[in-house]
Amino acid sequence: MSLVEQLVKELSKGLNTRDYPEGFFKEHLAFRLKINKLEPVKHPHIPDINSLLGVEKQKEVLLRNTAQFVKGLPANDVLLWGARGTGKSSLVKALLGVFGKEGLRIVQVTKHEIPELADLYEVLRDKEEKFILFFDDLTFEPHEDAFRLLKSIMEGDVEERPQNVLFTQLQTGDTSLRIWKKRINFRRKHSTKSFL
Repeated sequence: MSLVEQLVKELSKGLNTRDYPEGFFKEHLAFRLKINKLEPVKHPHIPDINSLLGVEKQKEVLLRNTAQFVKGLPANDVLLWGARGTGKSSLVKALLGVFGKEGLRIVQVTKHEIPELADLYEVLRDKEEKFILFFDDLTFEPHEDAFRLLKSIMEGDVEERPQNVLFTQLQTGDTSLRIWKKRINFRRKHSTKSFL
């Protein structure tokens, strides 16, 4: 088998629950989804949440929402929107310092891995840990397949999302604000929940 054939075979395998033995998610706090594989981040950057200044309101809401999530109570997906360098990413990563011992984990997902989310669901489903799927500043055009797929997943896919999975998206532009606006407007009509 040629190197190209081996690579194609590897890429077409998809994520497999057997690749992640018992204890895999207990040993690490953060992961990257990368070419059909979850890779642990061995030295995650975890800022001290108390050192993040000027974002007190966002911090309060995010801490309350995440506390609900790790307790298995209803929690909302999160969109943090603002200019670069305003602490959005640091705020999310700091959650590991607060809730990591309670089972919170972060999985960083790029737009290229969005088609793998269904496989990722199966890997994470029924695990004790709670997983934030962390999308950092996704930028794409509305006609891109990844955009349409993410829109479909966030607005309600056929497959039920695992109860231990929450979306957190950071955004500096407005490319995916329309998805969130539609979700928030829909839920406001049908729910009394509050949103970030």
